[in-house]
Amino acid sequence: MDSDNKAIKTMWKFFGLNLLALILVFVMPSASFAQEASGLSLGKPLQPKREIGQPYIVERQDDWAIRCVTTETGNDPCEMFQLLVREEGNPIAEISMFPLPPNEPAVAGATILVPLETLLTAPLIIEYSDTKAKEYPYSYCNKSGCVVRVGFDQSDLDDLKQGREITMAISHILQPDQQLILPVSLIGFTAMFNKLASVQ
Repeated sequence: MDSDNKAIKTMWKFFGLNLLALILVFVMPSASFAQEASGLSLGKPLQPKREIGQPYIVERQDDWAIRCVTTETGNDPCEMFQLLVREEGNPIAEISMFPLPPNEPAVAGATILVPLETLLTAPLIIEYSDTKAKEYPYSYCNKSGCVVRVGFDQSDLDDLKQGREITMAISHILQPDQQLILPVSLIGFTAMFNKLASVQ
């Protein structure tokens, strides 16, 4: 009986010491890891890789956004733009604007894209106010639509910055005597134009 008790004590002593060692193996590194947790890196998200020529949005403010085009050098050209939609929500036209260098006749330029079935012999008309409107010829058409290249002088730009809306009028080839009026919101225009001008 004494020999059995002695064997049991010896076994518990052996396993007890080994169990304590095993606990220390798992507990000690955990405490060490906890102390070093503040030094861990959570990683920095990378922007999705873009193809050369792919456009991307940098910033939006109200009804305008700044859009840039991916280049090989990373010095991506940018412009501000607005997508024009019909009442039912379908896109119908797009206007992209950009500041021009000093000492140019125009202080800003724009590319306006309208549908392919636009009547090209009737120029696009921009109405800046009740007392001021200008007409602009079409430059060319491609598979995306027909393009008008517009130059704005300082007076035009001032009207855009001070207004809340301008309208553009185009005509359809099947209804040449009826104008389609496209409102262009100017909410957010000044802030976005000034921001774009400051980095160019």
